[in-house]
Amino acid sequence: MRGSLLVSFASSCVVAAATTTTPTYDYVVVGGGTAGKSLTVGSRLSEDPRISVLVLEAGQNAEDFQEVVVPGLILTGQSVGGILDWKYQTVPQPKFNGRQITLSAGKALGGSSVTSALIFVRTRAQKEQYDAWGSLNNDPSWGFSALLPFFKKSEHVFQPDAYQREFGAKLDLPFRGTKGAAAVGYGNFEYAQSALWRSAAEKLGLPAGTDETDGETRAVSVSTASIDPRNNTRCDATCAYYTPVSRRPNFTVMTNVTVTRILWKSTKVPGDAVAGGVEYVDQSGVVHNISVTREVIVAAGAIGSPKILELSGVGNPAILKSAGVKPVVTLPAVGENLSGIPFARLLSRAPCSLTLTAPSDLFSHEALAPLLKAARANISHYASEFSNGISAVARGIVAQHTAALSLWERNAERPVEMFFQPGYLGPTPAAQRPGGANTNFSSITTLFYTPLSRGRVHISSSDPSVPPTLDPAYWSHPLDSAAHVKGVQFARKMLKTAPLSSINGGEFEPGEDKQSDEDVEAWMRTIIQSDFHAAGTAVMLPRELGGVVDTKLKVYGTRNVRVVDASIFPLPLSAHTVRNAVSMFGTYSNARPGRFGLRGY
Repeated sequence: MRGSLLVSFASSCVVAAATTTTPTYDYVVVGGGTAGKSLTVGSRLSEDPRISVLVLEAGQNAEDFQEVVVPGLILTGQSVGGILDWKYQTVPQPKFNGRQITLSAGKALGGSSVTSALIFVRTRAQKEQYDAWGSLNNDPSWGFSALLPFFKKSEHVFQPDAYQREFGAKLDLPFRGTKGAAAVGYGNFEYAQSALWRSAAEKLGLPAGTDETDGETRAVSVSTASIDPRNNTRCDATCAYYTPVSRRPNFTVMTNVTVTRILWKSTKVPGDAVAGGVEYVDQSGVVHNISVTREVIVAAGAIGSPKILELSGVGNPAILKSAGVKPVVTLPAVGENLSGIPFARLLSRAPCSLTLTAPSDLFSHEALAPLLKAARANISHYASEFSNGISAVARGIVAQHTAALSLWERNAERPVEMFFQPGYLGPTPAAQRPGGANTNFSSITTLFYTPLSRGRVHISSSDPSVPPTLDPAYWSHPLDSAAHVKGVQFARKMLKTAPLSSINGGEFEPGEDKQSDEDVEAWMRTIIQSDFHAAGTAVMLPRELGGVVDTKLKVYGTRNVRVVDASIFPLPLSAHTVRNAVSMFGTYSNARPGRFGLRGY
């Protein structure tokens, strides 16, 4: 029902846009995607009936797809790897044996909240990480305490029932919201192995957490999920922020339309470009223009947003000219500073819980100290290597690395998350596994959240249909690879710790023959894939530090263009940023003329 209503509504909008008269809106939001940030912005702005809002989404409405709505079908069908996935391809990664990696991102209304694995527990990162954001920008409103009310504003958390409490579900209610739009609950089933995993983690010194939303994330816990327990279906950004208000006459959503560039009303004053609209292409290849009277809000994700900015003439003039695009705003940092999150899976034979580790869980002091000392000594070297020859970006990377290494030294960084899941999640076909398809497995996914490596994404052509050149530069900093390897070694230790060891029938991958860090690292280079959580390509930093947007998310050099997605992250977060973006960019209050930013317009 939700999907049918939306499809008919969106279709009527597309027909209307095809008329000869150029439609005009107060706000145009580019992207109806990841975690609902753009739908949230549009929904909140349209609370004022005097304001007209348009959201343009390249993907389709997917609310009628079973693999979207039914929790038991997540990551199947057309979701990850199918038509609901952008399937971005990286350039060959030198540290991963020259392999090209697929970076998945949701291509649908609701974005990656439609294709994610439903994990909602780690919607918030370690409090010191947010505080570092505030410090880097000299703006405490981006610190954890200041953001907490807005995290809570986005969600409607449901208490676990008796059965769910029995298997360990527990909320930290002072830090949770109960009146927001995004429904959050617990699943109705848990494998017995998951309880054994949590017990093993506790034996290794990890605290038993509640729901890990209080800013202290070093813990092991039962995950809350993007599930509405009233009907046991996924609650993605569409059901939370669009369907309930889809009949608002001032709130329009178009699907299956691809924004190609921002149209400029004025570029006469240097450094003060004014957007007058956007251009998009429909499914038939017809080009349309939309006029905007107030602002263009770019929310196309960490890969899509810099692409749109560059196609619009905002970026590094050398890159733009090479691609055949006329420069409008000189902003060389656009597309730089990309942080990508790699993951590896460890598998054991055995007949969803999460834990997030601190540096002290992974390294002894004697092993970590020289790594941090070397990282400090080589900050300028790596800043130069990662900055693509842009001095402001290099200064920004120095500031970021300085802040990140301080977190490491204070044991406040959270480098590796381990996700335990019964079942085989690795790359080996069933016929090549021990025992074939009849053998039971458990999988541990190790996600490396806090890379010091920085890559980039840029257009190579003025043709919007040409994918951008994407280089996450995985493992380009030695601390990244060292920490990720230690994460796998820690996961192995958990498998051999009681009571989890009682069901461990032997390690399949990487295998008992690979015991040293060097052997494990060599294996990881052959199998590592990319997780969803790319960030940083339109970074929120002072302009002299390679910033693209200010703390009100306005693009430097423009008067009325903003970016409101994970592109702005000045440091990667130890969190599932699909939902983190809901929390942070779902904070627009009732629209009032005069201001626009995190605290409302």
